[in-house]
Amino acid sequence: MAKVLSSSDFYNLLESGFAYLQKNEEEINELNVFPVPDGDTGTNMVLTMQSVFQELSSINELTMKNFTNAVIQGSLLGARGNSGVILSQIFRGLFNYIEKKKEVGIKDLTKALELSKKVAYEGVMKPVEGTMLTVIKDIANSAKTASRKSKTIKDFFEKIVEEAKNSVERTPLLLDVLKEADVVDAGGQGLYIIFLGMLSRLKGEELKPTVVTKGVEFMGLGQQKEELTYTYCTEFLLEGENIDMEKLKRYIEKRGNSVLVVGNSKNVHVHVHTNEPNLVIRRVLKEGEIHNIKIDNMKDQAQAQKIDEKVLDEIAVVSVCIGDGNKAIFESLGVNITVDGGQSMNPSTADIAKAVNSLPNRNVIILPNNKNIIPAAIQVKELTEKSIAVINSRSIPQGFSTMLSFNKDLEMDVNVKSMEESLSYVKTGEITFAVRETKSSVGDIKKGDVIGFYNNKLVVIGDDLIENTISLIEKMLDEESEIITLYCGKDLADKEKKEIENKLKGKFLDKEIEIHNGGQPLYPFLISIE
Repeated sequence: MAKVLSSSDFYNLLESGFAYLQKNEEEINELNVFPVPDGDTGTNMVLTMQSVFQELSSINELTMKNFTNAVIQGSLLGARGNSGVILSQIFRGLFNYIEKKKEVGIKDLTKALELSKKVAYEGVMKPVEGTMLTVIKDIANSAKTASRKSKTIKDFFEKIVEEAKNSVERTPLLLDVLKEADVVDAGGQGLYIIFLGMLSRLKGEELKPTVVTKGVEFMGLGQQKEELTYTYCTEFLLEGENIDMEKLKRYIEKRGNSVLVVGNSKNVHVHVHTNEPNLVIRRVLKEGEIHNIKIDNMKDQAQAQKIDEKVLDEIAVVSVCIGDGNKAIFESLGVNITVDGGQSMNPSTADIAKAVNSLPNRNVIILPNNKNIIPAAIQVKELTEKSIAVINSRSIPQGFSTMLSFNKDLEMDVNVKSMEESLSYVKTGEITFAVRETKSSVGDIKKGDVIGFYNNKLVVIGDDLIENTISLIEKMLDEESEIITLYCGKDLADKEKKEIENKLKGKFLDKEIEIHNGGQPLYPFLISIE
């Protein structure tokens, strides 16, 4: 039995862990504490690992250094939601330790898991026990004992996987919301499933995975304040056989900058800024055929864009949201770019970074507008040279409130302080439908029930959409409340919009009532009280 692991062994273990995670994706999603239709912990972890295998597909030689760097970079770029970001930190600690090893033994794994635990905890502003952080901590702690009692890698994994299982089962004892809902932590379960998949590979119980084999999309750094050294932005696809990507990349790097050579030995995406596109193309033609050739004169582009110092110094805002109506409101308030995401899908770190880097501005403020998107937004700082500030907006109404406090003529730190303070000015409510049965402190929930949340806390359960929405609003109001604003979902009927507007105006005579078409899926109403 194996006593050490090579880079190929690690690839196989990770591949099997990914396969098990994919197989259990929906089951993990259903462990969401509240039975909302967008419980997506499993999906976020799958998409994060999918990005890992996209990155792995672009390396030519599977050395330990190439492998570990690809895993770290891929998980960083693809991290989605809390679970995806924490998983990327776990991978970062684990694979940073083994990067310079040719082979990894049990003692190395023990130290790597300890670093994995450390990096994961350091990556979270306020670590909460009873989550996947606890599970990686318990795995790392059990590894110390397991290393002394294990003769083979399989023995070692059997012991730490057993502890992972036990740790997940203990999560309801550490978090009351899990105990109340009678579920274990979804992220912890996902992490256990990944390690279980690795163990299954060591035991010869192979499950064929579904992995993505295309290269990652190029993501530049946007326009920076620098002299234009190279004139031609050259980009194309190369098809051939046994393409030596490393050798090709070394040649192209001598001909320019902003070099990208990703893909595999048969299909490669090439991007370079150069003064000699003819020489680049002549060299590449030795490897095969080229397609989708694009050569742009960047001096012409720069002249056309006429980006002056004033524009570069202005503060830009990137907002995450979903729904055409919500996007239009953000844009009317001064947001430069909106990124698709929210209740039904968390964008990756790379998605947000791509929007940030597409802007000419040196200073960018990000509005996540969802608590699960905040961690991915924070990691954007590692993928850009710009000055980034992330506002802790946890809902679309909070995001709107921050933009009312934004002034592009003020300094970055002044804006950030003002926008953060504005978060307390607005109360947020959400109405959706339960997707499964469960129990809560408010009462038993049946599938299809209307459920209402006030600042992310469940407070209303019922069977009538309009009446329960009004009930939620009543619970949110206090003596200082003046404005009630509803953002209507895309599936809400016009007659329902009119009905609730009439009832609100008739019931709350001293309040200002505003109704907007938000266009968000799954949530008939997003509510703002100011």
